[in-house]
Amino acid sequence: MPRIKQSPKKSENIHFTINVEISRNKSRKNKKKIKSPNKTCKKYVKVKNQNDKQSISSKASSSILKRKRYRPGTVALREIRQYQQFGQLLIPKMSFQRLVHNITKRMYANHNYRMQESAIMALQEASESYLTGLFEDTNLLAHHANRVTIMTKDMRLALRIRGDRLK
Repeated sequence: MPRIKQSPKKSENIHFTINVEISRNKSRKNKKKIKSPNKTCKKYVKVKNQNDKQSISSKASSSILKRKRYRPGTVALREIRQYQQFGQLLIPKMSFQRLVHNITKRMYANHNYRMQESAIMALQEASESYLTGLFEDTNLLAHHANRVTIMTKDMRLALRIRGDRLK
């Protein structure tokens, strides 16, 4: 139940402060499986009229439960910085290895080839750096067209400018 305090009168409008308490039970899985105690979160809202007390108290309680929303693109830029600092491969090793084996089986159906792990890793490094550069060029072309979303025509133009042929 919200508690209502009346603040000192400064002018003709009467100001009230509503103290909204919401309990959150945050249990974390530890090795000992100890539950943390309930934590209360307080939010103070100023109300000018007494009639608005009930509607604002319900709005205040619902606004506490909402997660913070970041502006569009903020999370994407954070993920880009994280992947740039990560320095490891982006494509999973086993799926790339399966792809390479399937391609070699299609190209050379009569022969059964075996590949060293270092050869597959070199192929993966080269392919990821090529794709990353291609997506960077595609992104630049999309920004040149005053767009944020990359399209297939941007990728085709990037391949054409590079001199690569798309079959």
